[in-house]
Amino acid sequence: MRILIAGGTGVLGRRIVPLLLGAGHGVTVLARTPARAAPLAARGARVLHGDALDRAAVIAAVAQDAPDVIMHQLTDLAAGSSAANARLRIDATRNLADGALAAGVERIIVQSIAWCYAPDDRAATEDDPLDTISADPGRRTTVDAVISMEDSARPPRRCRAAAQRHLVRPRHLVLTRRPGRRRGAGGDAAGGRRRHQLRPRR
Repeated sequence: MRILIAGGTGVLGRRIVPLLLGAGHGVTVLARTPARAAPLAARGARVLHGDALDRAAVIAAVAQDAPDVIMHQLTDLAAGSSAANARLRIDATRNLADGALAAGVERIIVQSIAWCYAPDDRAATEDDPLDTISADPGRRTTVDAVISMEDSARPPRRCRAAAQRHLVRPRHLVLTRRPGRRRGAGGDAAGGRRRHQLRPRR
């Protein structure tokens, strides 16, 4: 399987890429700074230069690579700015989704987060609402960006609009993962919510 990873040089991405290569997949890393992807290239990954915030560059990269799957592992956490990270979740996700639709890529995997749920003592389920009424501005920025990111990647809304431009193929699968801060027994999210979601969103 051919997999295009945006965010392949990040904390999770640079661990995921070798695992995918080891499993026999063809992996392409979309990198804003190709030098950072050099260790992944040395392991056998293909590297394409492109900024995920540049819509034209993303669409061109997806068309050039023609992957079976797009994997979204993008974050912007180096400066600790929730606004910068939110922009990446909103704009870069739209660019990847548009690239997928234009190139006919039928599968997208999106890295989301679990600590955006409204506080509650129960373990969270996929149907529980996110914390859209938080009084914390930084948290609201994050939650709003996560909602936008997941909506952009999810096909029903995007595909209905795109269908009018004849860009949609019959099958389209989006898998959204919302991992918690800690894995395994006791893994949780802020506010005491434990969460595991791996159900495809169609």
